[in-house]
Amino acid sequence: MLFALIVMAFACKKLETGFLSDTIRYKDRIINAKRGMPLTLSDRINADGSTPPFTFKMLNLRNKATGAPAPAEFTKQYEILVFKPGMTFNPETDVTVDLLNAKREKVVKAPMEFNEVSGQIAFNRASANLPLGEYEFDLEVTNSWGTKFYPAFAQINVIEP
Repeated sequence: MLFALIVMAFACKKLETGFLSDTIRYKDRIINAKRGMPLTLSDRINADGSTPPFTFKMLNLRNKATGAPAPAEFTKQYEILVFKPGMTFNPETDVTVDLLNAKREKVVKAPMEFNEVSGQIAFNRASANLPLGEYEFDLEVTNSWGTKFYPAFAQINVIEP
């Protein structure tokens, strides 16, 4: 009996809170940003069974070839024309520029937005200002387990549409 108690005492270990996978990824590691398009979205990050909720942080966006920091155009704010919330283009009724402009407004935005909940990257019309090229970034993920760093997580190719 004493032997059984000793074995049980050594067999018990504290369970970790949560799980954070080493193989978190996008469906495709290369994300194409088509310059000047109204909206280009990446896939969500596949957390590979990790415990939600997550906080994703894009770190060290840089030129893939040189390692130099990404140009300021990635974070600079630009004025762009977008549809007002709830409005969309209707080819049957939006037959003049004035009718179309009644549904649109000017906003100031950076050409790229990173969603810290899903990991999605969104590019808007302001992406017309981004220099063509290949860029990569690191990722930091935090959940109940802790925080992990993923170097050279994904690549963004700024291309002509």
